[in-house]
This record gives sequence, C-alpha cells and structure tokens, in this order.
Amino acid sequence: MWLDIANRYIDEAGLCNQVQTICGKALESLQPFVEFESESFDFIFIDADKANLIEYYHQCKQLLRKGGCMAIDNTLWWGNVANTSFTDKDTNIVRQLNTLVHQDDTVDVSLLSIGDGLTLVRKK
Repeated sequence: MWLDIANRYIDEAGLCNQVQTICGKALESLQPFVEFESESFDFIFIDADKANLIEYYHQCKQLLRKGGCMAIDNTLWWGNVANTSFTDKDTNIVRQLNTLVHQDDTVDVSLLSIGDGLTLVRKK
C-alpha cells in the first residue's frame, strides 16, 4: 500500500525515469547496490527497523558519493535516547548509532529536533 502511494507521487512528479522503488528486506536489497554502485547516490533516506540501523548506516555511507546526503529518521526516538531510564534494545541501538555518527570524521552531521528526530549526514 505505501509503495503504491509512493509510486503514484513519483509518477505524478514525472520522475519515473529517475526514481526506482524497491520493496523487500532492506539489507538484502542494499547488497547489490553496495557491490555494484558504491559512491553513486546523492541522497539516501533511512527509516527502517532499528535492529539493523547501524548496518544500514555503514552500507548506505558506502553508497553515497562525496557531498551526498543521508537522512536518518527517528534519531531522537521520541526523546527516549536522552532519558537513561529507557534501556530497551531499540533505544540503545539508536543511542549507539548517534554516537557512531557523531564520532565519524568522514561526515558532517546535523540533528534536527523535528518529530522524533532527523539526522542529516553529508559525506565529506
């Protein structure tokens, strides 16, 4: 259903020849791109399961060309990442990702406090 909506808007915008949608497990879908199209993407948006969030970051960073931007959704996790009383698995993974991105000297980072957090990452 969501993919149908996305495809409709892509079509209405006249971008069918520029935007490809893929429905499947994210790590499996990313692998061929990492193998054959590294450093060829200008923009990547990550909004996926938290269990694999760090791996998504690593793989997507390989796909970005220099100057490319990655947007990662849910990086404040509704404020839970700042509240030490939240120790569930997903919150801890988001915290680990935030630390990883913050310490990554190959990117520039900006955290937007809109919604439940959006991190913008620009590959140097």
